[in-house]
Amino acid sequence: FWSQPLDTMYWQRWFAARPELLSKKPGLKVGMFSVFGDRDIINHTDCDVNIFYSAENLKSKPYWRYSDAFLSERRIDLSIGFEYFEHERYCRFPNWMDVFFLTQSDIPSVCQKLRFPDVSKKQRFAALISSHDGGGLRTAMMEAFETVGEVSCAGKYRHNDDSLVNEFGDDKMAYLRQFCFNICPENTNAMGYVTEKLFQAIASGCIPVYWPSYNRPEPYVLNRDAIVFWNKDGDNADTIRLVKELVESPQLMEEFLSQPRLLPTAEEYVADSMSRIERKVKETVDNL
Repeated sequence: FWSQPLDTMYWQRWFAARPELLSKKPGLKVGMFSVFGDRDIINHTDCDVNIFYSAENLKSKPYWRYSDAFLSERRIDLSIGFEYFEHERYCRFPNWMDVFFLTQSDIPSVCQKLRFPDVSKKQRFAALISSHDGGGLRTAMMEAFETVGEVSCAGKYRHNDDSLVNEFGDDKMAYLRQFCFNICPENTNAMGYVTEKLFQAIASGCIPVYWPSYNRPEPYVLNRDAIVFWNKDGDNADTIRLVKELVESPQLMEEFLSQPRLLPTAEEYVADSMSRIERKVKETVDNL
């Protein structure tokens, strides 16, 4: 998995919030596996239930060893990821859901906050927080936006702003609340590959500047009209023109920021996704 204190791990909290899933088998050992480290480690553990979970694009080079979502390995009882496909041992549960939702009771309030986030503190132009730019995409986006205004970079990449740590205690979303735009592309393109970056921008009241998921991220959840999409391999003149118009017109900016960020179907889609993974885990445990 990844290095993190167990009590802060999402799946530890997820099972703790659903004690009924394991209550009939109190001695059961559940193993969570991901893409970091040696794939063969699963053959050296003695867990009763083995669950593979990935928040990464398994078709990209660093994770190609897991491109089968671990489904070719019978020791994996359940595989969880962002991809769209049907398999008896697979469940789609993209990681933006596990960042923002723990239980069904969270859904109404969290969706409402995401749909109409606080946009009252917009004093700065655009932020880009990243540790790297392997393919040159972030550089292209940043340079285009710099023709309009100053882009603040609080991560390792193009670092020019210490305030994320010094003033906001490394609280990314508190930092982002200052900005009208958050340049937040994914690292790679794959249908359904949507991470927490896009939703953190939305929750912070920013206008996300986004790529990819073929620029159709979460079609049952997100209002595309409230997102500025970047064309990685094409002309973005219209995108920069729109950004300039918004910056130069406070009224247009206010109207754009005030759009609902989520579709009316968002709550139902998240609830169905959460019910599906609960059902899958229950079936996996009960069938042992």
